[in-house]
Amino acid sequence: MDNEFTIGQILGKSFNIFARNFPFMLMVAALSTIPDFIIELLPQDPMLLMASNIINNWMALFFQGIVVYGVFQHLTGQRMVFADSVNVAMRCFFPLLLTSIAVGLLTMVGYLLLVIPGVIIALMMWVAVPVVIVERGGVGHALQRSKDLTTGFRLRIFMLNLVLGVIMILAVGVQFGMTAMLTGMGLVPGTLTMALVNFPISVILLGSILALSSVVVTVGYYTLRHEVEGVAPQDLAAVFE
Repeated sequence: MDNEFTIGQILGKSFNIFARNFPFMLMVAALSTIPDFIIELLPQDPMLLMASNIINNWMALFFQGIVVYGVFQHLTGQRMVFADSVNVAMRCFFPLLLTSIAVGLLTMVGYLLLVIPGVIIALMMWVAVPVVIVERGGVGHALQRSKDLTTGFRLRIFMLNLVLGVIMILAVGVQFGMTAMLTGMGLVPGTLTMALVNFPISVILLGSILALSSVVVTVGYYTLRHEVEGVAPQDLAAVFE
C-alpha cells in the first residue's frame, strides 16, 4: 500500500519528492548553509561562536518549517510554492521555537536518565514540528499529538533515523576529506577563499541531506495520519483552505 508506514515506503516517497522538487530543495539547502558559511569566517571568540550557533539552530528550525509546509502541499496535491512556504514558516516560527525548546529539554532530561529514555522521548516527539505547521496548535498540543501518532511505530522511526544518520555521517566524512584536501592544496581554514570553495560542497552534502530529513519527517507525519486516524488526503488538504 502506498500509505503504509515502512522504512522503504517512507524513504522511497521522500527521495521521489526531493527529486521532483529539486530547485525548491536546493534553494532551502543553499539558504540553510549560509549561517555556517558566516560562522566559518567569524573570529574564534567563544561567546560570539556560541551566539552564532544559537542563531544557526533557530534558522535551521525555520528552514525545516519551510520544507515541511512545501512537502505537505505536494502530498495533498497542491503546488509547492517557495514564497508560500516561507510565509507559513514565519507565522509558525515562535510556536516552532517553543516546541523545539520543550522537546530539547525533555530529551536532555531523558538522556541524563541513562540515555535510553532520551532516545524514547526523541522518537515520541518525532513529528512535533509537522504538527505545529499543519495543525497550528500550541506546544502541549504538538507534544501530545506527536506522542499519540508515533505510538506503535517508534521502532520503525528509530530504524528510519538510523538510516538517515548513516547517510549524514558519510556526508560529513566526505566533507571532512574534501576540506583536508583543500587545506593540503594551500587553502587556509577560516579565510574567505576557503569558505567560498566549501560553500557549494556544504550545500550539496549537508544542506541537501538536512532538507531530505525534513522531507522524511513530513512524509512520516502524513503517513501516520493516514494509518493511525484513517484521514484521507483530501481531508488533510482541507486544513489549509
